[in-house]
Amino acid sequence: MKTLYIILAACGLMFAQNLNSVGLGYAGNYTVMSRGLDALDYNPANLAMFRRYANEINLVNTGLALGNSVFNLNSYNRFFTREGHGGTLSVAERVDLLTLFGNDGLGFDFKVQSRLFAFAAGHWGGSVSLTGQGKGAIVPGKPLEMLLFGSTVGEDFGFSEQDVLAAEAYSAIKSGLSYAYRIKLNREKTGFSYLAIGATFNYFAGLGYARTTQSEISVQRSAENADQFVSAASFAVQKADILSGKLAGSGFGMDLGITA
Repeated sequence: MKTLYIILAACGLMFAQNLNSVGLGYAGNYTVMSRGLDALDYNPANLAMFRRYANEINLVNTGLALGNSVFNLNSYNRFFTREGHGGTLSVAERVDLLTLFGNDGLGFDFKVQSRLFAFAAGHWGGSVSLTGQGKGAIVPGKPLEMLLFGSTVGEDFGFSEQDVLAAEAYSAIKSGLSYAYRIKLNREKTGFSYLAIGATFNYFAGLGYARTTQSEISVQRSAENADQFVSAASFAVQKADILSGKLAGSGFGMDLGITA
């Protein structure tokens, strides 16, 4: 039984998960426990397992998830609270903070999903959702180094940083239809009373997609007035959206699940 549960948890990472409080409370490891409407996203096989309500309908719910590659609760307390650094960052702590970003910078990701309609009726289920997802990285480079350690501002002071931001994001309407089938087993021989298999067929209609292709920030001391500094930021973005008169891509997908 333990081996089966480990396999299911690994498969669950591939599903387009709904952002609800229970699933987030399980840190996304809701593949075995999900039932009813939650099974549509975490494991469609669970539609065939016993649950409190045979028929369920959900009209609107929204969830948002944010993540980053640099800061957790411990690093936040260390670098940004008086209890962590005593009121002033030491040189060693500044070096550690700069090292924390590394060459890859601050990675971030987000996911937002609004389920517009969903139902679970017996072994069948379906949903229509508006979903968006994105990821990227901010590489602060010279500005962060100057903020932490300062810089000598001479007459020819200036700098230029390339590729400070790399990001991409998409949004789509996701429509899915699920079905599960339950098989009765001999518990004395197999150790399980039932085995359920299920599948969700998804269609994605792309609303928009965008990604950065170039980014740059610069600061330069004015040659005419030494008290003035000229700053500039430029970003080049490649995008596609339905405002052009057609979908920003489309495609089909399928989720498979098994549970016992």
